Amino acid sequence: MSNNIFSSLRLRQIINYLKRRTADASKDLKKKLSQFNKYLKGKRKIDETIVRKAIKVWPIKIDDFI
Repeated sequence: MSNNIFSSLRLRQIINYLKRRTADASKDLKKKLSQFNKYLKGKRKIDETIVRKAIKVWPIKIDDFI
């Protein structure tokens, strides 16, 4: 079993802090809304690619995901 250091709860907290609606956040990261919701619900692993995209488009640091 591999551990994922990036938390779906933290992703939700980040978009709330940035005042982004779920639909807008998914567009920012160029993900379909249904796929993005899976990340938020923890049904899909948040990998390094998603984190890197988020860091590029939002004023956050990698530490914010941990």
